[in-house]
Amino acid sequence: MDKSLLSCWGVTHVADILKAAPRCVVEVLLDALARHEMADLRLAARDAGVRVREVSREELREAGGPEARLAVAVLKPFEYRPLDQVLSRAGGPRSLVVALDGVTDPGNLGAIARSARFFGASGLVLPKDRSVEVNAAAMRRSAGALAVLPVSRVVNLVRALEELKAAGFWIYGAVATGGKDPAHEAFSERACLVLGAEDEGLRPLVERTCDILLTVPGQFESLNVSACAAVLMYAWNAGKPPA
Repeated sequence: MDKSLLSCWGVTHVADILKAAPRCVVEVLLDALARHEMADLRLAARDAGVRVREVSREELREAGGPEARLAVAVLKPFEYRPLDQVLSRAGGPRSLVVALDGVTDPGNLGAIARSARFFGASGLVLPKDRSVEVNAAAMRRSAGALAVLPVSRVVNLVRALEELKAAGFWIYGAVATGGKDPAHEAFSERACLVLGAEDEGLRPLVERTCDILLTVPGQFESLNVSACAAVLMYAWNAGKPPA
């Protein structure tokens, strides 16, 4: 398979991508030995105008990786968007953007993208250095959200945050300790949530660029970065002023 193409395997994930972003799918590969289990997925692909091929399990694993089974969606190469396209998408009075600083695990990227899509975020912002890229693992974990959610890769994250400020966004940084409880924060209608790597957190200059720092209270060391992102997105989405 062309190395520039991405893939996502599993019946549920392939069905999600066919529903959310069929134009991103080059073809769907189905396990020829499990054709009777694949009737609904075959129909969904054909309704979406996507080519379907039955292949051997060896071909399925070649396309989707050694753990692939039953179904693989072969996807077009991922296209990052310029930051101004994310800002254009966030043109309404109530908008959410999520920025990641030093997150390197594709599973976390995928999970954050899935939550961002769920909570109606306008896009993700990633730095080009010290950051995960959108790959097959991230795409699968996102359940297809990365196929439709605009993602911008920027040379300078601080400069990107300043551009977001100029567009009317308040910048909220997630820190392990010392920040405000998000349950008591009256979030801006236009908000950018910034989350750092689990081991290092936000870089000092990125942290200083934030308008408000938030800490999710709990009884353990800290949440996984994707879980923390989901909590903060929920808090913003609730949109309630402090008691």
